[in-house]
Amino acid sequence: WVFIELKQANNSEKVVATSAALLQRNGHVITADGDSILYFDNLPPDNYYVAVRHRNHLKVETLQPYLFNESTIPYIDFTYNFLPIRGEVPFADSEAGNVLWSGDLNQDGKTIYQGPQNDIFHMFLQILLDSLNQDYLTNFINTGYTVNDFNLDGLTIYQGPNNDRSNLLFNTILKHPNNETKVSNYILSVRENMELTNFED
Repeated sequence: WVFIELKQANNSEKVVATSAALLQRNGHVITADGDSILYFDNLPPDNYYVAVRHRNHLKVETLQPYLFNESTIPYIDFTYNFLPIRGEVPFADSEAGNVLWSGDLNQDGKTIYQGPQNDIFHMFLQILLDSLNQDYLTNFINTGYTVNDFNLDGLTIYQGPNNDRSNLLFNTILKHPNNETKVSNYILSVRENMELTNFED
């Protein structure tokens, strides 16, 4: 599931319409009914910024607004390298093309591995407080569709082989091109201008 937001052209912080949608393996976004056109009811014809959110990723947003009216349905391809997007490094590189930066497990607009308000703590709590984890083991494996499942394999693993904690560190924090010194307390953040940046203490 992804969440599509339309924002006012004169105020990109003002969300005026939203729609939940499904992301297919080929990268196409469709409605829950399988329609390739997303509908926004009672939306006045106007120009809108388009943003895409996911349960544990940093959002991405168009740099310019697009016209929406009864006769105009914009086609927006976030995988197209020349589509103007807000932010210095809005996407992570992958073999499949552009992908959202993952690791915003607590949905605060930041991905933090180490330091205050880090996302790893939420992953740790999910493991420790799982009702099936009677012995409070840190290598307990939680199953299900949760925000703390970094690699989206249906398992939340804090400690042990293929754990989500290490995946977050290596695939987001250390892989980000602005983290030139490769420090584990590097912070990816979506600021008001949607710039992914580093806040150093």
